[in-house]
Amino acid sequence: MKRHNLLSTSIKCALITAAATASNSVLAQDEQATKIERVEVTGSRILREGAIAPAPVTVISGEQLMNTGAVNIGEALNNLPALGNTYSMANSGRFIGTAGLNILDLRNMGTDRTLVLVNGKRHVSSSAGSQSVDTNTIPSVWVERVEIITGGASAVYGADAVTGVVNFILKDNIEGMDFSVTRGFADLSSYNNEKATFSYGSNFDNDRGNAAFAIEYSAQDSLNALDHPWTSTSFSSLRNQAQTEANKDSAAFPDKILTPNAGYYAINNAGVYALEDGFTNSFNLDSSARDLYIGNNVDGLSCANCDS
Repeated sequence: MKRHNLLSTSIKCALITAAATASNSVLAQDEQATKIERVEVTGSRILREGAIAPAPVTVISGEQLMNTGAVNIGEALNNLPALGNTYSMANSGRFIGTAGLNILDLRNMGTDRTLVLVNGKRHVSSSAGSQSVDTNTIPSVWVERVEIITGGASAVYGADAVTGVVNFILKDNIEGMDFSVTRGFADLSSYNNEKATFSYGSNFDNDRGNAAFAIEYSAQDSLNALDHPWTSTSFSSLRNQAQTEANKDSAAFPDKILTPNAGYYAINNAGVYALEDGFTNSFNLDSSARDLYIGNNVDGLSCANCDS
């Protein structure tokens, strides 16, 4: 009986030792497990069986955007083939209320059909009466990467994602100060640009919170066609005044000729208004009235060497 008890005790001790060894092995494996960074998913939490399909995605890092030399995010993204240069620093004033805005437009189908997200969430609209987002409101120094779904994504996101989605993924923790200044020069014109960024952030409450702010300034000089000889002369197709009834059938006297320094005199920078004599009145720089110089070779409202 005593021998049986000793054998039972030995078996129990062996089992306890094996269990302890296995437990220590599991703990060691847990400690050696590789830490995985947070994964940001550009998608919807709503499960839709019909929306499960591969989609073309373009990913650009924040460093790549900064290295383009563009003065803001929108200018850099507009270089992509999928994005149209609808609103930029060069033509933001094409409509009322859009001056200074940089709005993305996938496939040139309208800015309201391009959904802009920040960390997977919808951003505040920058244009009244539309869902358009001004990318100038997103600090470029905080951008970690930009994910662009270049295919239609309305089945997942809704009607404002007909042409696709642009998702800005920002950095998690903004710590310390970041300051940069860049300036670009054009070789054959005064089309220079400059940009300055400042960012500062710090953790608080034992690194459980983070507060940060950023300031950016960007400017771009104007590019005028009249400042360059290859674009300073405008051409228009006007009626050939050398054509007569006798030579109108001759190939040497075409109906229309390409005329330099020609334009549309009914529209000019000073404005045109009509009196009894028609659209032949305009204004000087001091706001005084003057007669509009129509020039010569008048063809309808077009003319050569005239106020246009």
